[in-house]
Amino acid sequence: MQTINEYFTAIQELGRDLFVSGLISSHGGNVSVYDKAAESIHITRSGSALGRLRAGDLVSVGYPVPAADDQAVLAADKQASMELIVHRALYHKLSDVRAVVHTHSLYTTLLSLKQDFIEPLDSESKHFIPRVPVLDVEQTVASEEVAKLLPELIADSGCPVAVVRGHGPFAVGETLDDAWHWVSILEMSSKLIVEYSKTKVCCRSPLGYGS
Repeated sequence: MQTINEYFTAIQELGRDLFVSGLISSHGGNVSVYDKAAESIHITRSGSALGRLRAGDLVSVGYPVPAADDQAVLAADKQASMELIVHRALYHKLSDVRAVVHTHSLYTTLLSLKQDFIEPLDSESKHFIPRVPVLDVEQTVASEEVAKLLPELIADSGCPVAVVRGHGPFAVGETLDDAWHWVSILEMSSKLIVEYSKTKVCCRSPLGYGS
């Protein structure tokens, strides 16, 4: 069983990796882990800079949805990332998930504006995430609609990552490394699709780009 300090160190390292690799802006994105034994979710604080997380930037909240009159629990929820509602729903509805990573990946988000699915062209991405679904909702941030529909979309598609249109991908995994892997290869694949679409290699123009 990991301690809160061990969880913080792991999320701190991942947050730096996400920022350095360009998957998030200075204060974008959010990361969480679910400690099943303790019935706790450890999630990055609202407004924190993932690339330089400090003490106090990891908030521990309950796994159960708090009662409307439980002021102490609600106070902790308010310190957490605005996307806590989505993270909590993913843990509730996907029983094997222990980590969630949400980024604002540039090329992935770009493709989500145009497509209902992102279908990689490269071999590695095809192997792991052959068809990534895109969720179209009216409210994209801190959204009850996303919390309701995203877990179902991931479960039904069998893909460990899905993209909220115009907002970015949410990836799930048994570990933080798993979830990081999915957002990373999805972004690499999305960039390849966009760059390939600019070329004159052949008559095919993936996803309609350049047509």
